[in-house]
Amino acid sequence: MYGPGAVGRGESDPIADNDTVEGRTRNRRVEVLISTAQKDAAQTVETTVPPFDGPTATGEEGVVPEDDATRPTHLRATEARIVKGHLVVSLEAVVQDDEVDSVWGLVGYDSMIAPRDDLQGLRTHGGIGVLTGSVLTFPAYHQFDADRLLAPLTDLYPASRIDGGVPRVLELVYPRDIPGIAPGGTLTLQHGRPGSRHDFRLTDIPIAG
Repeated sequence: MYGPGAVGRGESDPIADNDTVEGRTRNRRVEVLISTAQKDAAQTVETTVPPFDGPTATGEEGVVPEDDATRPTHLRATEARIVKGHLVVSLEAVVQDDEVDSVWGLVGYDSMIAPRDDLQGLRTHGGIGVLTGSVLTFPAYHQFDADRLLAPLTDLYPASRIDGGVPRVLELVYPRDIPGIAPGGTLTLQHGRPGSRHDFRLTDIPIAG
């Protein structure tokens, strides 16, 4: 989780001569630093994947979760990528009907989020995790409003309009350095918990650099 903060260094940390116009121009700068705690020891990666009762297919093939409460939707993920150390997965969703301007969007994929006063997981896709062994890693969080609430780095309102047959691409951003995830490898996406109607698992999604 990343909590933004601001530090003014003005006169205390110049990078150029402040007595010249050019130097003052260089000193009027904004630097953005994103840092995470360093791992002191190598992590052991568990590789045994637990059994799963929900719909399962490769990311290329895609699945239609067995859900009788919302619109049937085909989900597929053909590729993931590493951006500045973060895993980014593009999930394509195509609703399998002919509705236009429906009040129902893509709902139901927030249900893995544990309730906390400062977490806003609802109406997001924050419940779709990367599965490594038996461990699910959920999307990274960021502070997104003046109340300093935290929300997943996913589409923040996927329940908005989506017309039948029209693809929508959902970007999911995960924390840095997930054990077992590296360029050239593959990953598995999963949403599901006991009793969930939105279960699915997508396997063999290639990871680009």
